[in-house]
Amino acid sequence: MKPRCLIALALTVAAVSSLSCRTASQRLSQEERQKKEMEAWEAYMRPGKEHELLAKRTGTWDYKARIWTAPDATPSESKGKSEFKMVMGGRYRIDTTDGEGLPEFGGHPFQGMGFAGYDNFKKKYVGSWIDSMGTGILVGEGDASKDGKELAFSAEMPDIAGTMGQKTIKLRWTEKDIDDDHFSFAMYMPGPDGKEFKSFEFEYTRRK
Repeated sequence: MKPRCLIALALTVAAVSSLSCRTASQRLSQEERQKKEMEAWEAYMRPGKEHELLAKRTGTWDYKARIWTAPDATPSESKGKSEFKMVMGGRYRIDTTDGEGLPEFGGHPFQGMGFAGYDNFKKKYVGSWIDSMGTGILVGEGDASKDGKELAFSAEMPDIAGTMGQKTIKLRWTEKDIDDDHFSFAMYMPGPDGKEFKSFEFEYTRRK
């Protein structure tokens, strides 16, 4: 065989060998990527201790509420009940509320529904709320205290009345454990002067 042919054959074998190695390497890399993706998704979907904290509310609760429409206003009072349950394998908490209506809002019976969870990727508690006093969906994010006895959320909502001079206003709410059968909920928002005031306060008692 002529030297030129030998050289061509050697180059061909080297090219094929290189291509085979590269293909095997790419296949291994793809398998590793898929494995990493699956591990990440499994971690993302796995309920943890944060979800167990949310599950403590499971059950039926009676509440007494006080509502302030302005910092210096006399609070209105109402009462009702809320039912909490975990869904989708303990990943999310749903609560449904039925209560008395308020004169300031037409006196119609109050209905509300909340969703809460813990986003394993964001490392944040997430929550949303809808009720019969509006047509929007309030969405917030928050954190738990170190002892796990308080959840604190922050969110933004439209300046519906247009009295704050801005499109949205910032608000926050807290959920505090008192004991196994009692907890409180409070919401804070800015008043006309821009200073924060408590607008809602709910005191919950577990129904036996």
